Formats: sequence, C-alpha cells, structure tokens
Amino acid sequence: MADPFAYFAKIKRQMPPLSKALEKRIRQLRQKKYREREQAFVAEGDKLIRQLLQNGCSLLALFVVEGSLHPEEVLIDEADLRRISSLENPSNSLAIFAIPSPKKDSICSPR
Repeated sequence: MADPFAYFAKIKRQMPPLSKALEKRIRQLRQKKYREREQAFVAEGDKLIRQLLQNGCSLLALFVVEGSLHPEEVLIDEADLRRISSLENPSNSLAIFAIPSPKKDSICSPR
C-alpha cells in the first residue's frame, strides 16, 4: 500500500496559487471516508493549530494568509483559503495533520 502521507509531502514544495487538484483533495477531507483513506484531517484557526503542534501532532501541510506559525508554512492568498476552507468566514490559517493512532489520554503525544 502506498504511503498515505506522500501526497501531502509534495504540498510543502508547491508554491501558490494552489492547483485545482490540491484544492479538491483538501476539500475532500471534510468527508469521513476521505479522512480515513488519507489518514489526515483539517484544522482551521491559529489557536487550534498551535495547540495541535504543541501536543506533538504530525503536521502534513500548513497554509497561511499572513503571520508565521511554523517554518514549513505555505503563504497563500485569501481567495485560495476561502476555496479550501469549510468555514463561511475562514481564519488566516488552515493545516492538515496526520490522524494519530488511538491513545488513552490525548489526541497526540507530547514531544
């Protein structure tokens, strides 16, 4: 079976504007069957993304309009963020994280 994270590893090298295929793939993560297939989920908002990073969750891709959350972020424009966001009024950041293996106490293990 192919590495489910291989596709998202390519995102880190991609420069804006986002391709239609990438936009579609990110939007598909709204549905459970695609999250399970890709073993990934979308998180939106600076606060949530920071909390997930602090808890040691595995970051696959990070898209920001402005600011600096992580060294591997990709700067995109607001129009691209609106297209990939599931929110009516998207925040300035959207991240894709790997779904962690089941744990008793927390969603991700601390680093």
